[in-house]
Amino acid sequence: MTSSTQLVALRRRFGLLTALRWLPVGLLQPVLVLLMLARDLSLTDVGLVFACFGVFMMAFELPTGGLSDVFGRRPVIVVAGVIHAISCLVFFAVDSSAGFIGAVALLALSRALDSGPLEAWFVDASHEVDPSADVTPGLSLQNSAGSLSLALGAVVGGVLPVIVGDGGASALVVPFLVAAALDVVYVTVVVLVVQSPPKSTEGGLRSLFSAGAMDVARTLRVTGQQVARDGPLRLIVLLAAMAGVILAGLELLGPERFSDLAGGESQGAAVFGVVLAVAFALAAAGSALSPRLRRLTGRTGVACAAAMGVGGIGLAILAGVELIVPAAMGFGLYYAAHGAAWPLWAAVTHSRVRSEIRATTISGVSFALSAGGLVGNLGIAWIVSISNPSVGVVALAGVAVMCGLVSLALPEAVARETAQDETVRQDTGSGSPIRNDP
Repeated sequence: MTSSTQLVALRRRFGLLTALRWLPVGLLQPVLVLLMLARDLSLTDVGLVFACFGVFMMAFELPTGGLSDVFGRRPVIVVAGVIHAISCLVFFAVDSSAGFIGAVALLALSRALDSGPLEAWFVDASHEVDPSADVTPGLSLQNSAGSLSLALGAVVGGVLPVIVGDGGASALVVPFLVAAALDVVYVTVVVLVVQSPPKSTEGGLRSLFSAGAMDVARTLRVTGQQVARDGPLRLIVLLAAMAGVILAGLELLGPERFSDLAGGESQGAAVFGVVLAVAFALAAAGSALSPRLRRLTGRTGVACAAAMGVGGIGLAILAGVELIVPAAMGFGLYYAAHGAAWPLWAAVTHSRVRSEIRATTISGVSFALSAGGLVGNLGIAWIVSISNPSVGVVALAGVAVMCGLVSLALPEAVARETAQDETVRQDTGSGSPIRNDP
């Protein structure tokens, strides 16, 4: 089998796993906020629950990110899938703010564990086949597959409550049960597909975890040093934080807005499910076009800036209309822009780091996304409380424009072998060959 054939096969497996990973998440998107509202939480309470989710994500993200770099990709992915299934069952059972906070704590733990290892496995496996392989097409496929899977899940998750019940809380919990079952399918496929060399257990599990804890701490330290020294990585962290603000704001405002436009909770779940499906499909299209956009504009930074500019226009449309179709168009336009920009941001990230800290770095970016989500949930809820939802969406449009301006400073995603790698190893006192370009 030629290297190009192997790379294509890797990309296909990566796309399949990504689709299976995000399908359960898509099922929950149309009903998560509506379930909490149906169980007598206010929008402020919902914002608080999501803010707690952001806090939990930040607390879990970096410590768990190092686990994959130390103990292997597959075990961490499997544990994350199991915990996600458990969180779905907790959502099914709880009916108070405290209960929902417990559910999002489990959800945050699963997301934190799963934020880096699958992508890191794909990049490492690709570089094993061809050290100079361009991973951008695979990362683009990842976003496309994930977005299409989210779209399918959103349609099913939005329609299920209408099919099985009266649209109340008893019907809104059905997607959570289906999501838990799909998590089991995902874990099974991971076990069969992802090859992860087992960690030696010589000396027993106690010594393994003792050494692993030290390795995790060292990996976190080296990753932090790398991000602090590397200008492009700092830009990626900032962009991820701003993207987190926008996505959290849309997730908070979108369900109730479209529910109001549709005239009720059950109708709102179905309508928002369709809106999300279209948005995720547009995100998939944006991701698929991402490499072409980079070639067309000639520069990664310009491509990302153009995409986020279009996203800002979409949010302005969403803020200014009161009809479902144009509002949905504006909503979807931002997701298309985000889908186009994210693979390019990810490619820059991977060009700055090596395998030893790859998953930890991805977790660091996810940490920034969660931090932005926390700011978005609290900040947008506050803006809405003193004004109205349209003003909140206008604020999100402003953040999208800022993302475009920051993106202009991004370099090209080209890995370069330089003598600086050895300097970085000496400076960090570790054996991890990491990049220290300005």
